[in-house]
Formats: sequence, structure tokens, C-alpha cells
Amino acid sequence: MKHCYYGCVQGEMLSNNHPIDEVNSLVNIQETYEKIWLGCLCFVEENIDHCQSCYSSRKRHINSLCQIDIRMFNENKSLITFSEDEFYFHLTKKEHLFDLEMNLKNLELFVDPIVIKRIDKLKKNNIDLRSNYDNWWDSIYAYVRHNENVELVVKYLFGIQIEYVLLRQDECKIYFEI
Repeated sequence: MKHCYYGCVQGEMLSNNHPIDEVNSLVNIQETYEKIWLGCLCFVEENIDHCQSCYSSRKRHINSLCQIDIRMFNENKSLITFSEDEFYFHLTKKEHLFDLEMNLKNLELFVDPIVIKRIDKLKKNNIDLRSNYDNWWDSIYAYVRHNENVELVVKYLFGIQIEYVLLRQDECKIYFEI
């Protein structure tokens, strides 16, 4: 099953497991579910009655929804948010990098050494590893797809993507579609 993700890293994860389980096998973290505003699709901030980034007032936000045919907008015009069908993880260098690196070292015991050498070569050549839609992924996946441990390698490469970001910045947010 494919699970799409985006944010600081992006791509598709091929796994029979839920993405929450995959991420938690790399780092111990709780997923977060968000609400978004109808109309503009911005994330809802606490204790605000309309999207202040897009509308000057609640009334203008509601009026914009009346112009759009949105079934989720109820009759009394009080509901202008909905829960999105996605969740995210907010990883930080301080809290998660050490555990991630330890878990990646453990995974390396089970990953084909050729894959590890290819990743090391990419790191050495300063290749941007944030997206598995890029060419670097294709060359590794072409080698791995005939391997019985494809899911394990995909998990390892996903962890490498997160590590790549956390080594360069203090945080990494990853969104998954449900």
C-alpha cells in the first residue's frame, strides 16, 4: 500500500503498515491531527473564529463560503472548519535526531550493503535527499524492488530523508494523507 507524504520531505512510502507505526519505529513521537478552514484551507489556530490570514472578519469568511457550493458548510453558518484527512509529525533535532540515528544504524544491519553504499555516495556528493520522487530514488529502487525486504529498505530510506533534514535544520514536519 502506498502512503503519500509531504512537507520537509516528500514521497511515497510502500508499506503494509500504517504510517504512524512506520514513523514510530524510527522515532518515538505522537502524530497530530489538524483542522483547516473551509474556503481557504489554511490551518486553524486556537481560539480564532475565522481565518485571519485570508479574511478581515468572520462575516467575510462566511460570505465567501456562501458563494461557494460547500456541502460541509451547515445551515446555521456556525461550522466553518473541518478536520482534514491527514495528520503530521513535528520532529525536532533536539528531541529526535539521536534516536533516529540509532534506529537507522540498527536498520542498516538488515539492509543490503549495496543500498547503504549508494546512500553514502549520495551523501558524500551532497545530493538533496528530501524527495523520493527525484532521480536518486529511482536508481536505488530499481535495485531494491526485486529484494524481499523492500518495505524495510523503504523505511530506511524514509529515515535517511528525515535525518538529511534534521542535520541541516532544527525541525522536520511531515504530513501524511489518510
